[in-house]
Amino acid sequence: MKTLPLNSLCDKIVFEKVYKQYSKDLFRFLTYSFQDTTLSEDITQNVFLKLWDQCEKYDLRNIKSLIFTMGKNFSLNEIKRNQKTDGAPIKEIHFSESPHE
Repeated sequence: MKTLPLNSLCDKIVFEKVYKQYSKDLFRFLTYSFQDTTLSEDITQNVFLKLWDQCEKYDLRNIKSLIFTMGKNFSLNEIKRNQKTDGAPIKEIHFSESPHE
């Protein structure tokens, strides 16, 4: 088993602090940008799910920028997907990036 540095995003305490520090700001940013609270909630949760699933890949030094970039990209992908379905409501959100990749 790998030992992780104490400031690693894979540490549950560190991840929880990052979540508490940035999740509300990300939600507000997405809601303001895309005017859709449901989409903003889903995207916010998916950003942090992906961060947790791939925590070993990310550096804490640029985590805020990464979180907001991921949120924006997930939202834009969802909007494009919605436009392809001619505006029909989407029952489930699927992102092009799998959390397992």
